Amino acid sequence: MYNNSGACLTTSTVNSSIISTSVLTPADWSLSIHSTGLSCEGSSGGYIAEVSGSVSPTSYEWYVDGVRKENGSHASAYVFAPVEPVPSGASIYCVAAASGCVSPAVATSNTITATNTPNVTPTISIWPVGNTFCVGDLVTVRALSSHATSSTLYQWAVNGNSKGPATTAGSLDMIASLDAGDETLFAPEPALP
Repeated sequence: MYNNSGACLTTSTVNSSIISTSVLTPADWSLSIHSTGLSCEGSSGGYIAEVSGSVSPTSYEWYVDGVRKENGSHASAYVFAPVEPVPSGASIYCVAAASGCVSPAVATSNTITATNTPNVTPTISIWPVGNTFCVGDLVTVRALSSHATSSTLYQWAVNGNSKGPATTAGSLDMIASLDAGDETLFAPEPALP
């Protein structure tokens, strides 16, 4: 027998070696995002991408109103900390890619709408308990604040001098002995933590 290479063959049948193959089923996965919590007006806020399925994406790209955004110190990460504030009402989504035997190779998350809480100016109201006092009397002055958190600190001051320790109470009393003219200068001041 003769073949195209010009060699004479001794047999007309040749068997190859046998190999085994495994066909893997692609790992299914999906991507969803959510806000990390309260986002105040003018702040960047934060967002997290979560993967369902046993896939570890190799890259994440974040989009605000369809425009890819820089991701602060978390480049290509599942945490999105925008470099610039995200306006209230903006649409946010994430696109992630994975390698290996996965389906799909690129997943797009749900779209969420940025909701920013409007900034408010805290207020403090003070009033004395009673109307008439004599010099040297102990006077109780009450304070009530609005828009404060449980960790907001307050410091009472008389004529610019602190009185007592700072407190976190949103409604608090100060009892002090006053001199003539002091009653108009008595005020709680927000203290820095």
